[in-house]
Amino acid sequence: MSMREVDPPRPSPARVYDYLLGGRHNSKVDRDAAERVMRLWPVRELALANRRFLIAAVRRLTREFGVRQFIDIGSGLPTEQNVHQVAAPDSRVLYVDNDALVVAEGGNLLDGRQAGYIEGDLRDPHRIITHPETSRLIDPTVPTALMIIGMMHYITDADDPAGIIRDLMVHLAPGSFLVVSTATDTLPDEMRQAIDMYYRNPAAPLVWRSRETVERFFDGLEPVSPGLTAVEKWTDSEAAAGPWLVIAGMARKP
Repeated sequence: MSMREVDPPRPSPARVYDYLLGGRHNSKVDRDAAERVMRLWPVRELALANRRFLIAAVRRLTREFGVRQFIDIGSGLPTEQNVHQVAAPDSRVLYVDNDALVVAEGGNLLDGRQAGYIEGDLRDPHRIITHPETSRLIDPTVPTALMIIGMMHYITDADDPAGIIRDLMVHLAPGSFLVVSTATDTLPDEMRQAIDMYYRNPAAPLVWRSRETVERFFDGLEPVSPGLTAVEKWTDSEAAAGPWLVIAGMARKP
């Protein structure tokens, strides 16, 4: 199934993100939504900063810590320098997204041997962990990097975001890593309103959290330098934080 064969009725965060990164796996409704918000705020620059963080995190996990297993939840489409393209050649990567069209398109882009794609929702960690494809790709006795990039602001407080992370990390081996980037409540009101209007998706509400709340996602884990900081500063310590004030962090399971 291809985006050229399907005209989705509303924009998908995964396909909009693909468009912002310069990808080709998106529909007109996704492109139109992205163009509307880009007229108001530099969201393409934000998407690129987030992707630079993902690339830097994967490279560091691979080279410094020897990680060879990755679970990328809310991955979007596996294009434009995604995990399997940056990690070591012998790495195994499980991509997870809750958009069936994105999963179908994403599966066609992978070879299926060392990287796989499943339909799953971050709010249902048990289904992700017990999925047959997870068992095929991820050895629970070997350290794994859990990547949740730009996703936690879609999880409401009622869904217990910190609890979701605990439920996922408990199934991963000691020495595993949590990698997160998420929007904060310091985002300017005008930008929040523009982004809310851009999605208009009751299934994916946006939640703006304080830094202190985000820090709780890493409870019980050992932070990796430079700690929880603006996403731009993970790749360039001299960079100025963008107006979106997305923060990112990495931590290790003892």
